[in-house]
Amino acid sequence: MSLSRALHAAVGLALLWSVAAGVASAAEAREYVLGHGDALEISVWREPEMQKQVVVRPDGKVSFPLVGDIEAAGKTVAVLKGDIEAALEKYVPDAEASVAVINPNSMLVSVQGRVSRPGRYPITGTTTFLEVMAQAGGPTPFAKTSGVKLERDGEWHTVDYKRTVRGAADYSDFVMLRGDVIYVP
Repeated sequence: MSLSRALHAAVGLALLWSVAAGVASAAEAREYVLGHGDALEISVWREPEMQKQVVVRPDGKVSFPLVGDIEAAGKTVAVLKGDIEAALEKYVPDAEASVAVINPNSMLVSVQGRVSRPGRYPITGTTTFLEVMAQAGGPTPFAKTSGVKLERDGEWHTVDYKRTVRGAADYSDFVMLRGDVIYVP
């Protein structure tokens, strides 16, 4: 089974599971998860001195007045907002916090090997494999395009770049995820 077929199957199973688990909407299932390096602006309503821009540190935490260090990586914006409000409760009753992602610096994929511009590239929730390859300038003339490797969550998969470009039946383009690594031999 090709990677794109496997990814489509996994997405289908995840959607079935989320419906069975009672997830309220597709948007809720796709809510942004904070990662290391993300820049945030945190503020508390009616408390002008409690507005701060922070970056999620390598240990996954951010610092905020009266709260101290609080875990942010791996949480959604809504969960972090709730955690901050709960931590502030003893100092600021009925605190209404706001958390905004200013710069999603953790949304990166890496492209290595025989491409024109190897490096790390920013992605959104809908950036595809072919879009990332285009950002990297595409394979060089001596690249082995039928043996492109994709590392996702510690597992390596083979992608046939040429068949994906042509849109062959079993090689449709697919969405990239944070932390994916593409290696073009």
